[in-house]
Amino acid sequence: MRRREWVTTLADPPSAPQPDPQPPTPDEAARILNAAWHDMFFGMLVWVANCAGCGGSASTSFTFSLQPGGSEPYKPKTLTQQYNRLADRLGINTTIRRVRHYSATEPIGAGVDIRTAAGRLGHSAGGTTTFKIYAAWVTEADQRAAKILLEHIPPRPAERAKDAPTAP
Repeated sequence: MRRREWVTTLADPPSAPQPDPQPPTPDEAARILNAAWHDMFFGMLVWVANCAGCGGSASTSFTFSLQPGGSEPYKPKTLTQQYNRLADRLGINTTIRRVRHYSATEPIGAGVDIRTAAGRLGHSAGGTTTFKIYAAWVTEADQRAAKILLEHIPPRPAERAKDAPTAP
């Protein structure tokens, strides 16, 4: 056995990194969007990115295009640079990629189901990808749901609690 083969049989492959989307906060997203409106076209692009998440569509046109029919894409590098400069000028540590995360985490955090959020993002497979990336926000929403349910369940009758304190 050669040395390289020996090393690869003993070593485990590195685990996949945990997703850490780090979307902008609602306040940061609002500040960026308000500042982006200095240029109507750029403001509209940022608004669409925040609202739509640049999700999948059956359309053959491009979401970001300078052409009326959307036949040619807006150069991604141009949009990215413009967005990053604006965020830097506002002192916000975010990127245009994180806007997509924002458009996923806000609905999920508000209780929108994973399938709906996945569809808006253009994810297929019934939400598997969406769940893997945004599981932290699903957990948060689940904890809020549990708290709401507990607040609406009637309290345990007092006489039963006295007779059997450990019984359900």
